[in-house]
Amino acid sequence: MREALVTLRDDERLWKNALMLAGSAGRRASSIPPSARQDAALKLLTTELAKKKSVGEIAGALRALSNLGDARSLKKIQPYLAHEDYHVRDAAYSALRHMMEPEAKALIYEGLRTEKQPAVQMAILKTFKIRPLSAEDSQAFKTFLQRHDLDDRVRLAAAALIPEAPQEEL
Repeated sequence: MREALVTLRDDERLWKNALMLAGSAGRRASSIPPSARQDAALKLLTTELAKKKSVGEIAGALRALSNLGDARSLKKIQPYLAHEDYHVRDAAYSALRHMMEPEAKALIYEGLRTEKQPAVQMAILKTFKIRPLSAEDSQAFKTFLQRHDLDDRVRLAAAALIPEAPQEEL
């Protein structure tokens, strides 16, 4: 097993895929109390995230963490929500998509209120495609739609998530 991991680490593409798989495997165990499998995946992925230096590496590690969907990774993800590079912020918000905890939702709402980059705004909106929409979500979208700095594509994507949104709000 160790030899296989060393071989994976030597090939960047294979290692990236292995990290994504580790996140997915850990999430599949999330319907039961945190298990050794989740703990191992969380440790591996947060350790990898801490090692990453380039924007692409950081974004890849955050996407792998998103597959895990473990709320314990929230503290590791949170600093990247304010990263100077929008690719990293995009990946950080995407990493929240499988987290249903109120803390994750609060961070997503904060992103709806403050994020200026259209690509990141779209990533934030995509988090709602996975989670069941609540009345609170609908209100957050309506508030989001009132922002004057929204790109038209972002505005349409947000409006599409609210079935009852009147067309004149667009």
